[in-house]
Amino acid sequence: RVPLRTCAGCGVPGPRSDLRRLALGSDGATVEWRERGGRGTYLHDAVDCRRKFVSGKRRLPGLRASVSREAREALVGSLGETSDAGGRR
Repeated sequence: RVPLRTCAGCGVPGPRSDLRRLALGSDGATVEWRERGGRGTYLHDAVDCRRKFVSGKRRLPGLRASVSREAREALVGSLGETSDAGGRR
């Protein structure tokens, strides 16, 4: 059995191993890349998913919190540019 998680960008479920995990920071207001601990949500590594994540206005699933557009942009910007290979299929 493979654990499935839903991408916060595109909304498509996928194997947990294909997504990156985001979690609330210790201040409860910022979001950071994290392997474990705290409330979390997931995002495909695909550029398209990142764009949808940044432009999204809804609450993030799993976090039960709203995150500003600026915080989302900073988080995605910390990844740098990667290709869509290995992202959503």
